Amino acid sequence: MEKAKRKEREYNLRRAEILEQAVKIFAAKGFHNTTMAEIARASGFAVGSIYLLFASKEHLYTEMLNQKLNAMYSGIRKLAAREVDIVKKIERMVISQFHFVEKNAEFCSIFIRGDHLTLSEGSIELRERMMADYAAHIA
Repeated sequence: MEKAKRKEREYNLRRAEILEQAVKIFAAKGFHNTTMAEIARASGFAVGSIYLLFASKEHLYTEMLNQKLNAMYSGIRKLAAREVDIVKKIERMVISQFHFVEKNAEFCSIFIRGDHLTLSEGSIELRERMMADYAAHIA
């Protein structure tokens, strides 16, 4: 049991390190100019190890988007849930988004660049889910 928990922690730490380095490289070079070899080098893993965790560069990229957007939505939800007044709720949501942008400037530059709109692997589903998630958090 303890060994399984340790393996899961190690797995999550490896994924987190790879995703963290991927954000930096995608922000600097864009999705299309970034290679898995560069991400592997920056994160200290072999390319093959990265492919054990992420099936493709698109998969890694969409996982990064999902992780960061979920963090943003979670922050919005927590702050907005404290307010009943709609004006105060919107104010808190905007403040939450500004804080997120301050803390995640590299990711925001990736998102604004819009490379995710050109991906074939689940890009339509991702876009629809992002819009639905955002709508759910502001309701």
